[in-house]
Amino acid sequence: MVHTSKHQNKAADIWEAKTFLIIRAAQRAFYRTAQHNNNSSYAKALMKEFELKNVKFQNLRAVAAVSGKEVTEDFLCFDDLAVFIRLDRKINLTDEVKLRNYLKHCKASTGLLITLDKEGLDIRRIMQA
Repeated sequence: MVHTSKHQNKAADIWEAKTFLIIRAAQRAFYRTAQHNNNSSYAKALMKEFELKNVKFQNLRAVAAVSGKEVTEDFLCFDDLAVFIRLDRKINLTDEVKLRNYLKHCKASTGLLITLDKEGLDIRRIMQA
């Protein structure tokens, strides 16, 4: 008997593996910086986790400086997955629309929105409209 379904979704499996690596790095960075609770220290810890786990990334602040757009400490991982970091803020519908537009600007198909607060991390997947 041949199992074809295993290989039909190979791209989806790769995508999920990339997402898992980033989420795991986000969790570890959060535990390292729980007492600091600021965007900058979390972003530095996240970059260190990306380097440890061989996650290919670039800081979008450098990209934004060239394009003239204002950005916080956000990242583009694996050339097609944007990671947005927000501190102590609940995300509303307007924010999600802005992030979708930002995905288009980054030429990324998907983004992970990481919200940090005193209770922990909230990670949401944002898809391009």
